[in-house]
Amino acid sequence: MNQKSFAPKIIHETVPTTSVTMLDHLHSWFAEWLFNPNLGHFLWEDLLGHYATTKRLGLDEEPIVMSTNGIVYKSNYAKFMNFSCGVSDRPFVELVNYTQTFQTRYVCFRKLQAGGSMPVFQREHMSYNIGKEPIFESFRTRILKCHGLDPDHVPKSHRIVITKKKKGQFQRSIYNLNELVDFLELTYPDIPIQVVDWSSMSIEEQLQLLLNTTILVTPAGGVSMTAPFLPRGAHAIFMDYYVSHTMYGFREGESGSMEAAFWGHWPYLKKSYYQVRNSSDYRMDAKGYQDTRWYASVVVNMERIRELIDSSLEDMEL
Repeated sequence: MNQKSFAPKIIHETVPTTSVTMLDHLHSWFAEWLFNPNLGHFLWEDLLGHYATTKRLGLDEEPIVMSTNGIVYKSNYAKFMNFSCGVSDRPFVELVNYTQTFQTRYVCFRKLQAGGSMPVFQREHMSYNIGKEPIFESFRTRILKCHGLDPDHVPKSHRIVITKKKKGQFQRSIYNLNELVDFLELTYPDIPIQVVDWSSMSIEEQLQLLLNTTILVTPAGGVSMTAPFLPRGAHAIFMDYYVSHTMYGFREGESGSMEAAFWGHWPYLKKSYYQVRNSSDYRMDAKGYQDTRWYASVVVNMERIRELIDSSLEDMEL
């Protein structure tokens, strides 16, 4: 099969009858389409896409998922695989090693699903998401339940969580994070303000914290990709980016919302977008770069972020 399109190779021969293993259980042939160990792409384009395909085809069995790219052995995917229970309650297997365990020349599948990954984040991908909201939420529910958490959990008090990114050339962070934290602690003295580096936490710890968070303040990109695990009715404030040149459906000079085409299909999650309007609203992360989508961090204006948080608190009224 072609790795990108999963196009079958047709062989005009009779079905073998000797040295053959015939498997009746549903199997899925899985390959991540972007080949990029980024949580957002893997979780919401590969895993969710695969799960959505099985549901739309009416396949209710828990599939045995066979990876063609060896992700079950890749260390940079090890943490992400904790989300694989959203697709199947069976562990993923590696295709070649799995088929070799049967010790027959042929391994045949009565029910085989191939492919399913789909892009979901850019404006040109919005049509792929239409009508899939119930499937998205079902996927979220499966993941939370398989980690022993209640998808309907409602926090009894407010908690504001701010995402902190590690320093690096490719940062896209909140530039004045310390100033923001000091301001929020002074402005909302009765609400816990927690700064989180998600990469330092296990998936279970991340999910537990998210379910007890009422307002998430986060840069866009991979670090924001666990926002759907916030409790129903919670608010997420995503940082925009300044559009330095026309691309991905945004014109030069606009404030671009990186994954808004995806977030719009999570109706229980309330979204706000902190706009980046001009050069005073960002700082370049590295010298010599001009692309503000990839290499700029957001300078947060305290009064503007307060307006968004006040609006969120008023909406929830815990």
